[in-house]
Amino acid sequence: LDSWVVRDVLVKTADPNAGLPRLNVIKALVCTAALQQSASYPPPGSNTLPVHYWSCAMGTPFGSASGQRVGW
Repeated sequence: LDSWVVRDVLVKTADPNAGLPRLNVIKALVCTAALQQSASYPPPGSNTLPVHYWSCAMGTPFGSASGQRVGW
């Protein structure tokens, strides 16, 4: 996993706690075990950047998480 995915998984799997999220390491590890990544690349000569996606379905009781970023 690249550093962007690791950071995004940690942020998206954190538990809300009185305005400040609390890191949930178990949830993050379960997510990385089920992580799927994909990318959408623009056609040659296009002025748009590729979009990278990730998602994980962690099952009960954790649910799912996903994210995306634009760029190389």
